[in-house]
Amino acid sequence: MNCMNESNKIDLELLPKGLREIAELIGVNATLKVVKAYGGTRFWFCSKFDKGSDLVKLIGMSKAKILWENYQGERIVIDKAEAALRELRDREIFSKLNTHKRSSLALEYHLTEETIYRIQRDRQQDKLQMKLL
Repeated sequence: MNCMNESNKIDLELLPKGLREIAELIGVNATLKVVKAYGGTRFWFCSKFDKGSDLVKLIGMSKAKILWENYQGERIVIDKAEAALRELRDREIFSKLNTHKRSSLALEYHLTEETIYRIQRDRQQDKLQMKLL
């Protein structure tokens, strides 16, 4: 699943408050990379910036430095952001439904075919409601 695609814009309100703050500093895509790597844990920002850290490798030097400058010496909770990740996953699945079978999407995303059908039904209802507004 590739949730880092720029076309997959998410509503920042789907992110927990702490992650919204991070997203405002380094952007949503970099924040989602941090969530995927460290979600559900506490992350320690040492008093000295480490250019070879895993965080630098994950999001790049400039963005890692921005986080370090804002959280130096602190331990912060990296929430799992399940609602945001689920939203991105569902958007990806819906965008693939015209070219993929439900069964192949179920296998690719480790879901049931019923869940894929529910995602399709819900997205189609959302599109219809948006047209009515």
